[in-house]
Amino acid sequence: MKHPFAAAYTTKIDTNFLDQNPFYLALARFNKEFRIWLGELYRNEVQFTPYNVKVIVNEKTKDVEDISVEDSSIFSIVNGVPEKKSILEYTPFPKKNYELFIHKLNKAAEEVGNTSLSKRFMGTFSLATKTIVKQKLF
Repeated sequence: MKHPFAAAYTTKIDTNFLDQNPFYLALARFNKEFRIWLGELYRNEVQFTPYNVKVIVNEKTKDVEDISVEDSSIFSIVNGVPEKKSILEYTPFPKKNYELFIHKLNKAAEEVGNTSLSKRFMGTFSLATKTIVKQKLF
């Protein structure tokens, strides 16, 4: 919450937004249900396993509760798609994993600018994710 993408604008992405904003709460519920659905696809007899994740199962009910990323690199999450290396990774202090993602979020926030909180949140994360996926995966 202290990084510029979240804190440097009039409309701040803060704990109030994460805890009380109806838009974000609905998005978080959707994402949780989507992760559960992906976990269920992993457990089917005919599996669909596009991501390198661990399925978290409730021990009592045996229901899927969530999924988690196990690998040390967030860019190796897509099965069968190796992380692309760039010349920037051979510099003395390359940005990796979440540090790189936060860097891209800060740059995306500059492009999106100071708009409504929901639009800025979606625009920033959408643009940063698109940039990262293009740079690191495809």
